[in-house]
Amino acid sequence: MPTRFGIGIYELYLLGGLRLPLNAFAKELLTKLGLGVCQFNPNAWRLVVAMQVLWSELFEGDRPLTVDEFLYCYKPSETNQSPSFYQFTAGSKDC
Repeated sequence: MPTRFGIGIYELYLLGGLRLPLNAFAKELLTKLGLGVCQFNPNAWRLVVAMQVLWSELFEGDRPLTVDEFLYCYKPSETNQSPSFYQFTAGSKDC
């Protein structure tokens, strides 16, 4: 008999805008950083979703945000309270 596996995520992730299945941007971001879905705190997911929406509005949907552009503006940093959990901080003063 096949075994069923599942993953657990906090409700706050969904309230922060995370949707499953992940869009291509989120998949590429996680792959590039070598992280899992649950390693970003809820505010990190809010920022990822918000930046995609703002970028789309800015360019009127003609040019999607790339992972490299996102990581130019924001860098992942490990949270002090929970090692191996990440948030995003401003990448440079230019952003």
